[in-house]
Amino acid sequence: MNWEVIGATGEWAGAIAVVATLFYLSRQIKIASNQIERQIDIDLRNRMYSAYDPIYQGDNADIFYRGLFKIGELTESENFTFDLLMGRQASSMANIAEDVFLGRITSERARARAEFYKDQLIDTPGGIEWFYRRRENLKFVLSTLGLRDQIVSYEPGKFQPSGKTWAGPRQQDGDTQPTSPDPKTDSTR
Repeated sequence: MNWEVIGATGEWAGAIAVVATLFYLSRQIKIASNQIERQIDIDLRNRMYSAYDPIYQGDNADIFYRGLFKIGELTESENFTFDLLMGRQASSMANIAEDVFLGRITSERARARAEFYKDQLIDTPGGIEWFYRRRENLKFVLSTLGLRDQIVSYEPGKFQPSGKTWAGPRQQDGDTQPTSPDPKTDSTR
């Protein structure tokens, strides 16, 4: 064998090693990206669910329920508690909007998470009232999450359910307001 053949063989082996390394690195980057996305999803979900933690303390679940479905039945102090609980939800929504703004998550992923809030909060008489009263302060959050149009088009006192609600409202055909059992006496939950 002459030196030219040995050199050419070495160059081919080097080129194959470079290509194999590039494939390996691209696969590692893809795996790492998937792991980061999964971790972001887990973190996002944990932040969303932790916003509900205070609701499970004391009478807060009853206050939250009545604030969402039985507008006008809260005392002044219960209204204050309801505002704090809803503020915590709005703060969680703001975190998601900030994640979109900073490029941590896509707006599509954020809007998918926003459906959670839409179904559980905004599609309730008290929830949409609460967001409507604060629509200007929450403009960025609601716009980023694709919820602004629903809030802005709302006419105070004229709740129209979208059909999906979470806390047990039972609608009869033709009802415009969901009818809900008392959470303390309803044994179906």
